[in-house]
Amino acid sequence: MPAQLCLLNSSPSSSSHFSAARSSHGIVIEEGGRLQAAAVEFAVRGQPGPMSAARPVTSRTSVLADMDAFFQEFERTSFSSRHAEHFWTFDDAKADFEVFRVPRGGIRFLQALWGKYGSCSSYFSRGVHVGSSLLTLLCCVLAHMEHTRLGDITEVHILEWKAVVQEAIEGGFKFGFILDYLRRLARDIFSRRVLVELREAEVRVAALRDALNAVAPSPWDLASARRASAEARTESALHGLLS
Repeated sequence: MPAQLCLLNSSPSSSSHFSAARSSHGIVIEEGGRLQAAAVEFAVRGQPGPMSAARPVTSRTSVLADMDAFFQEFERTSFSSRHAEHFWTFDDAKADFEVFRVPRGGIRFLQALWGKYGSCSSYFSRGVHVGSSLLTLLCCVLAHMEHTRLGDITEVHILEWKAVVQEAIEGGFKFGFILDYLRRLARDIFSRRVLVELREAEVRVAALRDALNAVAPSPWDLASARRASAEARTESALHGLLS
């Protein structure tokens, strides 16, 4: 669905290793190897209990960092350095819209906005030429939005569109609702990215559970693995043999 339409319509064990077990997700567990130890440590860490409470998760995923950076930029006042042709090219024919001269092919966008949200130019006072230029640029953005599917929208698209709208707002047009709509589009983009990462995390958790079952298939083995993980940082390697 085009973006503009919503706006207008709302992975060989050696002799030193005992065995290797491969899960259905392709993870190899080697008893006596660092990979096995890391897998157990990671799996135990993710289990409920004292270890989980002792190690709060403080890292932020890349999508959250990207989202923070994006919205900081989105909320920063910036004007477009793009020419109208960067977004869309209408024919040379101009037509009147209120007191402004805009591309004839773009009038339908303005009429739809005015019809749904009311007059957006009632506070504009910077002259007909400036207003015509701002509305022409906006028409090109709206045409670009109309021909961009929701699944193809990128953060760059939204920031470029936002800059045009923001410039028109600074010029006196009442287009705050377009900024609100662009925020919603951005949230949708990041929501989809979060869902992708969530699905990847679910696969990772399932693989780690397979890994844990391969090295600690019984409750006693699991308790031993938890205890070994908890003591690993404070006890010597000889402690378990002599105590």
